[in-house]
Amino acid sequence: MDNKQFGSCRVTNALASGHVTEVFRGVQHPLGREVAIKTLKPSIAPTSPFALSLEREARILSHLRHDNIARILDHGRDGHAMWFSMEYVDGLTLRQLLSRVEKLDVPCAVAIAVELARALSHAHANGVIHCDVRPSNVIVGRDGRVVLIDFGAAYAEAMPTSPEPLDVNAALAAPSYMSPEQILGETVDPRSDVFAMGVVLYELLSGRRPFEATDQRTLAHCVRHDEPKSLDRATTPRALSQIVARCLQKLPADRYASAKELCAALEEAFGNLSSSPRRQVITAALVRARIIDRPVYVDEDPADRPGDLMVTPSVMPALRLQLMMLALLVVGGVAIHFVFRSEIEAQATSGQGTLLLVPARAGSLLVVAQPWAHVLVDGLQVETTPFARPIPLSAGLHHVTLRHPNAPDERRTVQINPGERVLLDVVMQVRKPPKPESSVPAPLPSASTP
Repeated sequence: MDNKQFGSCRVTNALASGHVTEVFRGVQHPLGREVAIKTLKPSIAPTSPFALSLEREARILSHLRHDNIARILDHGRDGHAMWFSMEYVDGLTLRQLLSRVEKLDVPCAVAIAVELARALSHAHANGVIHCDVRPSNVIVGRDGRVVLIDFGAAYAEAMPTSPEPLDVNAALAAPSYMSPEQILGETVDPRSDVFAMGVVLYELLSGRRPFEATDQRTLAHCVRHDEPKSLDRATTPRALSQIVARCLQKLPADRYASAKELCAALEEAFGNLSSSPRRQVITAALVRARIIDRPVYVDEDPADRPGDLMVTPSVMPALRLQLMMLALLVVGGVAIHFVFRSEIEAQATSGQGTLLLVPARAGSLLVVAQPWAHVLVDGLQVETTPFARPIPLSAGLHHVTLRHPNAPDERRTVQINPGERVLLDVVMQVRKPPKPESSVPAPLPSASTP
């Protein structure tokens, strides 16, 4: 491990490993600064779609330079290895912090929200929509710095030819932080990130998410149609509750128009709660959570901060890359729309192949299967409903199989024309279990029963 090298970065230890990528902690020479290195596994060819996805994330990060966003430092290819290094912040994810304290005190929650809104405002100003704002993608540094990471699902205006799946977030995970339009597979804009911010802030203040359910379909329906429970009036100022409520509006037009507008509202709310610097408030919360021994005062103005302060090591979650894989539909009401999520880490399982990147003029296939089905395209299992978005496909004939363990396979041949979207709506003929012949309960098995 000590001899592993990526460009000028020497690996010191492994941080995380997925099916397709690995994340290492290392030291960049001759500067001697610590870095986090994200790379493809040796088994993944640098010419594969996975490599294109990794490079895309690096390109997105290269256009962003903000104190609240993980900063890319270098990118390269060494033989068969493809990688990029980024700054390393000593801290823990917001998800890990919540697991220790359940919920945060109001000033700390708002301070963190302000920092996140600043990060998103910068990203949006540069044509980037994060599309995956959630506690596991936020790092809270031991010095109170808040850093937004993982732009693997981001939509970027500067990359219009990027694969379509990269414009939405986390369909493979429960849609707790997804906006209604993301769940429906509609076009995202900065207000989609504003909705996710509302979900995160609600959770910071209450210790629970505003929308919860036992399965993904019900959860998606809740996000689209239900109103969250009111925040505790005894502990949450009315103005702050109104900010959260506006973020969580179902229609984008009813939310804050931008992260910048949201940030201004949050800064005003914080000013009414505390006169201390935001990072000082955050470090005080870390002391109460016994994460650090004493508060650390840090200058709030990032202009004087060096550009090579480092992004989280041990707490960095398994970072996502982009694979063009399907997820099938959420049927939460009358409308039928689709959510697509590309997730490089979750592919590469036995029995599943790799979907190839398709040309810019490719068409797409929308699939609806009730009650649910595994979806195979040209013999390749892509995903399982109930989540889905359009499957990008090259022009021509494609063979689609829908598979359910208690139903016959449904097979269809579809013709895809350039730029066309084809809808495939299938009801699986699920066999119902036979009814018992008698209402008399069967005797309990005895020890002699085979």
